Amino acid sequence: MNPFGKSILGKTGTLIRHSLVNQHRKEKSGQLLRITFNLSRTVIDSRETGQSQVASRLLLSALLLYSQRQRYSTILLRVHMFSILGITGKVGGAVARSLLAAGQPVRAIVRSQEKGRVWAERGCEVCVADLDDQQSLIPAFQGSKSVFVMLPSNFDQADGFPETVSMVTSIRHALETARPQKVVCLSTIGAQATQSNLLSKLGIMERSLSVLPMSVIFLRAAWFMENAARDIQAAMTTGTIASFLQPLDKPVPMVSTEDIGQVGAELLQCDDATLRVVELEGPQRVTPAEIAAALSKLLARPVCAEVVPRQTWAELFRSQGASNPEPRMRMLDGFNEGWIEFDSDESAIRKGSITIDQALTRLVQRISQ
Repeated sequence: MNPFGKSILGKTGTLIRHSLVNQHRKEKSGQLLRITFNLSRTVIDSRETGQSQVASRLLLSALLLYSQRQRYSTILLRVHMFSILGITGKVGGAVARSLLAAGQPVRAIVRSQEKGRVWAERGCEVCVADLDDQQSLIPAFQGSKSVFVMLPSNFDQADGFPETVSMVTSIRHALETARPQKVVCLSTIGAQATQSNLLSKLGIMERSLSVLPMSVIFLRAAWFMENAARDIQAAMTTGTIASFLQPLDKPVPMVSTEDIGQVGAELLQCDDATLRVVELEGPQRVTPAEIAAALSKLLARPVCAEVVPRQTWAELFRSQGASNPEPRMRMLDGFNEGWIEFDSDESAIRKGSITIDQALTRLVQRISQ
């Protein structure tokens, strides 16, 4: 008998069904009730009423009482899941934290259960998948209201970006099969640039995913403020930071990964069904000299920025392990020469709220801990 086969919320008009599974799990502390998410059945559908959080809380309360009386140890629910690729990184993690703070259910797509443990402890469902394995991605995307997709960082790509093409093909085919309502894709400033460079891989992804039969939003983010993390130790020890962005007084569009996470979570939750591009940068553009000045203030010691001559880049990057430094060099050229830029008018570019001073303060605090 299914005692919750009809609505238990009355006037909210929210349709609720449930599935109880009679599985007893033992813990060291004794018999515990567990709540997990089951993506095989529709349980809560409140999109039309806009009362998903209220419905979820009332449903959980009712099922908790019922399961305790019936001695069920596991309740399996299905809600409209938000699935996140790259959740172990800065951007994907920021998106997930924003969704969790809004009371939304999150599925962490990771490469191993170990990597997903911290997110499971935060209440996320964990799904193990690999970007090169289309078959593992399909169940990771299935049952999702929205999916956040991004590519892993790789500064050393072969000509033609074959690794990117393989991953994007796998992601596209999995999305075509899983059919979520919406996809939000982390892209980049300059994805539309015609000159080949490291960021061209995001242009490849945009072109491939734009043909999907669902709502797709490309979130083109500026240079990450958190890229300055690699400069902090040098600033602490030598008082000098090496700058590939030049000249030192040239303002560069930058944004905090926390702002990207906020906007990404917002786009995943909105009801916009169009194919569009959202471009995002911080409250103001930042020069390398201003980064040095901000670090000087934070570290209470003189810090200056020094230009890394372009003619030394190839040898330097190869000494760091790169086999093909040219795409990375051309990306830096694009920022320095101005052909890596946003495609929209300035008035259409979204502005984050986190300043470079705030971003650097967080980085310094993290390193000092």
